[in-house]
Amino acid sequence: MMYCPDISVIVCTYNQENTISRTLNSIISQKTLYKLEIIIGEDDSSDTTRVICEEYSHRYPSIITLLPSSPNKGLLKNKRDCLFAAKGKYLASCAGDDWWHDENKIQKQVFFLENNPNYVLTYSGCKVYNEMTGSVDIIKPQYPKDNLFDQLLNGSFIFAGTVCFRREVLKHIDFDLFISKGFLMEDYPMWLTMCQLGKFHCFEEPLTSYTVHIGSLSYCKSIEEQEKFEYSALQCKLFFLKENKNNSRYNEIDLIDQYYRRLINIGVRFNDKNYSISCYKKIVKKGVKDHLKYIFCLIPLCFSYLRKINSNVIVK
Repeated sequence: MMYCPDISVIVCTYNQENTISRTLNSIISQKTLYKLEIIIGEDDSSDTTRVICEEYSHRYPSIITLLPSSPNKGLLKNKRDCLFAAKGKYLASCAGDDWWHDENKIQKQVFFLENNPNYVLTYSGCKVYNEMTGSVDIIKPQYPKDNLFDQLLNGSFIFAGTVCFRREVLKHIDFDLFISKGFLMEDYPMWLTMCQLGKFHCFEEPLTSYTVHIGSLSYCKSIEEQEKFEYSALQCKLFFLKENKNNSRYNEIDLIDQYYRRLINIGVRFNDKNYSISCYKKIVKKGVKDHLKYIFCLIPLCFSYLRKINSNVIVK
């Protein structure tokens, strides 16, 4: 008899030989009444990640599908292929360096969705493990507001590894369009699409653990790389704003100002106050907080204070 899963868990991984076992073990050990499958997209790693994934697929052939090896696809194409290989009614994901520390994570989320048909997605708080400092912080999630679209345009606040959503919404998501637009992130445009299809539900408790490390897509090694990532996020926002202007209180200038405010913080992270000052000058609608940050950037002692209060994400 063909195995028909209720839940498909997507694991996209690349060069994560030291953490992929932890990720897979945390999914396999989930306590749930629902049938589960794991789809692994190993994206042509140069280390032993694929060997480890093959070992798991041989050990658990009834629930693990390892997609065929191919030349490096990149994150969006890899995620697209995994999602469309999934057979479950519900979809979740966990990156190869993250893990689900709550063994009831998927049971809680699917049970909620099964009993609340107006909701298309659930997410939760998470624990953030910082590889650079060894610290673990509990991040309380933002609860969805009435205008969730604007709330997301203000910035992505949903950690992908905490999410579980209905597979049926995939028919509304055009990954090839996202790829053609050059978006560097796969999850943010998905949330901006899904929030227009139904309600989001938030579990406050941290159900997953997220790893922060230098070199990841959202935490780059240089200002130039980080700016490229933030610019891609801006282009994503502008695209969705253009498609849904009637549903938003924002305009293009608002989103561009947001972009430069984020770059000010990046200058602080990388200890480049001149970069932060140059970004401040590009903000059109400056507010009190903008002026205060500008003053703090001008005064060396105050700039040092800014770096100190952000020491958990600082680049030395």
